[in-house]
Amino acid sequence: MLRFCALVGLLLVSSSGYLSAQKQDWTSYRSRIDNYPSAVYFTGFMSGHLSKGDDLEKAKLDIIEQAKVQLSENIRISIESKITNKMTNVNSISLQEFEKVSQSYSHISVSGLKTDVFIDTRKKEIFAFTWVRKSEVIDHYSNLIQSQFQKIEEQFHLGSDLLRINQIKALRIFYSTKRLFREMEEAQTILVICGLDDKDTLLKAQTQNLKREIAKMTEVINSSKNLSLSELSAFLVASLKMQTGTLKEPIQVSNITYRDSKMSSAFSERFSSLLINDLTNEGFIVADFKSAPYQPKTGNFLSGSYWEEGQDGLQVVMALRKVEDDLNQTILAGEEGWTTIATLINSKLEYKPSNYFYAVEKGKLFSKNEIVNGGAKLEIWTNKGDEGLIYKEGDKLRLLIRMNKIGYIRLINHWADGTQVMLLDNYYIDYRKVNRVIKLPLEWEVTCPCGIEFVQANAQNVEFVPLDTKMKDGFNLITAETKEVIIKNRSYSEEALDTGGFAVEERLVIATID
Repeated sequence: MLRFCALVGLLLVSSSGYLSAQKQDWTSYRSRIDNYPSAVYFTGFMSGHLSKGDDLEKAKLDIIEQAKVQLSENIRISIESKITNKMTNVNSISLQEFEKVSQSYSHISVSGLKTDVFIDTRKKEIFAFTWVRKSEVIDHYSNLIQSQFQKIEEQFHLGSDLLRINQIKALRIFYSTKRLFREMEEAQTILVICGLDDKDTLLKAQTQNLKREIAKMTEVINSSKNLSLSELSAFLVASLKMQTGTLKEPIQVSNITYRDSKMSSAFSERFSSLLINDLTNEGFIVADFKSAPYQPKTGNFLSGSYWEEGQDGLQVVMALRKVEDDLNQTILAGEEGWTTIATLINSKLEYKPSNYFYAVEKGKLFSKNEIVNGGAKLEIWTNKGDEGLIYKEGDKLRLLIRMNKIGYIRLINHWADGTQVMLLDNYYIDYRKVNRVIKLPLEWEVTCPCGIEFVQANAQNVEFVPLDTKMKDGFNLITAETKEVIIKNRSYSEEALDTGGFAVEERLVIATID
């Protein structure tokens, strides 16, 4: 069939086996939004460049996966938009609970996806479109909630019966519910995004009541309250081991982040070192991160967040996931524990980034009218990865990128003090660089001002609108206000959608500490 494609130049393959030599309407942005309205569908669209000698079958599979990832990314952006605009339906799920769940995963898997692929070998282009009705997503996650709740109830009664006979066995049973709770909470989040507000379906109150009852019973055996940092780390690792056993595959540990901000701190770095030490002592293998050559994001990942709780409490929420690829993730274990803010103050550990409120406002500027789906895939990461990033003064920072289409890239570094530095402008990705990991001609030693900074990456198929800059101390500084910079960086996005071009953006959040 692919040989036939090469001859006729055009091919459409769908999940139902449909074949056509006619270009489909969904390749047009306007047709997609007309025929697959966001009120009814979740969608993902991706296009790419074909190079001479490419394996078309592999290219087709790759572009389908990228479109699916884009669909889940669109859901994630919808979640973040609801949080930013405080639009969450607090009758069904509180805003903070919503934030805690939604920030814990980068991509969301949904079932029932349908996919079409269109290949134009004359123009050396490939397109993929995937979609699912929100009603199907609602059915899937509604059934999952009912099923998991029933399993948790059974484990609760079994553990309660064993509590007086064998506390360790009861504790193992109670711990086995933590993964199920996490899956339920994520399902509830997805249903809220779909507009569902049926308390009987969400089972939110019942879930929280049952979670509190199990927490009371586990507290009798093993307290998780008001622990020192070393005690908290040991508690979390012991709980993970009780849920998973000793895993044979390595675990990559990400720095925990403050609330849903993706921002790390001095506390994050200290706590990661404690977790790594305790994981090693418990027989786990901790992976070393390697940024180049590019490592596919697969394997076991331990990540989490921390939240103020009450007057002086600090809750740490952790999740261990097995990542098969960008789409398929399985929760292996989850746990929550508490320390006090006073403990951090006494240890001289900053838990809230010094410029936190400024960084939040800056983040809102980036999130407003963010380019959701430009039909292209742009990846950017550092020599320490792409999440939970912490750099100490004096560390070397390097940037790497990869893009699946020919086009131009602009990189801007937004420092903690508001300074904007043009790192790269109209950096051209030609056909030889498409889908290749590129070590950018950028490397610098981190210096203060310390705090939260951003690296904003934009890419499109035409050159960017110029920005006014001036050289100072070897840096190419942007003189315009951030709002104007964002507007100019996105000025082509609407035209790109209408003309078959592309515009896409990504962002890194980096904590610098002295």
